Amino acid sequence: MNSLQSNDMKFKWVSAHNAENQQDYVVLTLPLDGLIESWRASIVAHEWLYQGQCRAKDDLKTDDLKQEWQNICDQFESGADIERPLLGIGMLDNIEVGTNRAVVSVAHHLGLSSIEALAPKSMADTIDSLARL
Repeated sequence: MNSLQSNDMKFKWVSAHNAENQQDYVVLTLPLDGLIESWRASIVAHEWLYQGQCRAKDDLKTDDLKQEWQNICDQFESGADIERPLLGIGMLDNIEVGTNRAVVSVAHHLGLSSIEALAPKSMADTIDSLARL
């Protein structure tokens, strides 16, 4: 895998414009491989992960997911604003990707080494630790 940093590409990380209570969240810059390693324990990540790895676009099971993946890929490649995923802690004490799962998958496909994400302030330290194990 390549080891790109987000500043190697021309996109910009942004938070969701419609996110309520943004003051309750913090932006984390996490190692992408560590985030995926923790996310793989999720019982609901099967659409985006297979055997602990991000699925390639052609391995996604529905046309909607493939289209979402392609749209995010196009955004990265065109230098558009990329909406940060929203993370949380799952039932198995792992990182859960609550929104923008395609961003995580495409970032991995493109070889980014880190990713910016939003996390509730109350979970930020735990999420950061889980991604750096």
